[in-house]
Formats: sequence, C-alpha cells, structure tokens
Amino acid sequence: MKNCQYFFQLGSNPRLSTAEIFSIFHEKKDINMRLLSADILLLKTDEKIDMENIIKKAGGIIKIGLIEDEIETKFSVNEIIEKILPLIKASDKKIKYGISYYGKINIDPKKLGMTLKNKLKEKNINSRWVQSKEKILSSVVVEQNKLINNGIEINLINDGAKVLLARALAVQPFKELSFRDYGRPSRDDESGMLPPKLAIMMLNLAKIKKNETILDPFCGSGTVVTEAMNQGHKNIIGTDKSGQAILRRLLPFYRIH
Repeated sequence: MKNCQYFFQLGSNPRLSTAEIFSIFHEKKDINMRLLSADILLLKTDEKIDMENIIKKAGGIIKIGLIEDEIETKFSVNEIIEKILPLIKASDKKIKYGISYYGKINIDPKKLGMTLKNKLKEKNINSRWVQSKEKILSSVVVEQNKLINNGIEINLINDGAKVLLARALAVQPFKELSFRDYGRPSRDDESGMLPPKLAIMMLNLAKIKKNETILDPFCGSGTVVTEAMNQGHKNIIGTDKSGQAILRRLLPFYRIH
C-alpha cells in the first residue's frame, strides 16, 4: 500500500482532540502526525485504516478526509478543476458536491463552484452544488446531503507554500450522538450530564484495554458507563450515592443489556 495522508478536522477543544487521536493510534506503527493548524491534524501512514470506523470511536473528530493531491498556493480555477474532476465519478443520477476551505485560500469560492458545475455539464453530468454560509461545510450539511456516499466533498487546506486537495471520507455521526444524549433513560437536565462526546474522549485518552475493568465511582446519568458499553467493554462498574441516579437512569439501561 502506498503512503497515504489523511486530515482530521478537530473539535471545539483542539488540544483535547489531538490528544485523543494520539491515544487512538498509539499502538499503530509507521504513523506520522503533524498539527497543521488549530483545527487540522495531518496523519501519514502505509497501513490501511478504516477511517469510517475510527470516527465512530472518537468523540473529538468532526471530519476525516484523504489527501488526494496538492498544488502551489497561487493556482488558477482551471488548475484546481483539473485535479478535482478525476475524483468525481460519472453517474446517471444527479451528483451533489460541496467545497470546504481551511485557512487562507486565494480563490473565489463562487467562481470555483460554478466553474466546476459547468465543467461537469460539459461532460453530461447533472450536478448540484451544496453550499453553506460558512466556508467549511459542517458534518450536518455533509451528512444530510449524503456527500460521502452519493456525492463528494472537496476540502482545500492551506499548508504554507501549497494547498492540499482532500476528499472527505467520514463525518462525525451527530444523529447517533444526539440520540444517545437526549434519548438516554430518565434524562435529567437539572442534575447535570456529561456529553457523550466528552465521555468517549475520556475513555480513549485512558487507553483502556477490553479485558480491563472500568470504574466510574460518580456515574450520575451513566454516560461513561453507556459509552463504554457502546465501545464493546464488558467489565464496567458504575456507582453513585444518589438513589435517583441508580434507580431512574442506570437500572433501566442495565435491564436492557
């Protein structure tokens, strides 16, 4: 397998997200990581990695993409179009595409988006340009428009003297995370609750092996317990002095499993 380079869009706490990525890959060999900016981390490897599975295991990664090409910082619209077109597969159905910009990219986004649409039309490819008010398409926009499986999201990333051209591979499963947050048994806003994403990050940072025991002595709503179960851990203990926490929140979930 040739050397591949991936980019990770980090979450709201980049330092914590970076630490989590290091924890996830700490047992992998021949992997090089570089923090490109406050919200982008690059990873090089010769090993095949299932990035869709990785993003499901992580709490602080918003998006993962594969670096397909690079170009000098000063490029024309036609130059970048020629590098994007081979990444788009012809289809009988309408193809959706979106473009995200990280850092300073010297290009007119509207001109690039419309030129790409016209070039696709010349190839008899019907397309729709997915746009956003923000320069970076959110995981919600990418997922709701199915850009990963039924389209493409192009990511242009400033890397000093060059611009990296990347194709998005996976985005944070916000629907699943939201369900596990708001759909948990006997949810109680007043008692305070740990967000599932933060619980996942804590578990990853701890580098807990599957045969080890996890103890959450102040489990409250049971977020760490449920996320540990979701990660496949079997030896999990949750305790709390609050009878309400045990009877109303943990006990219903325990009965299910």
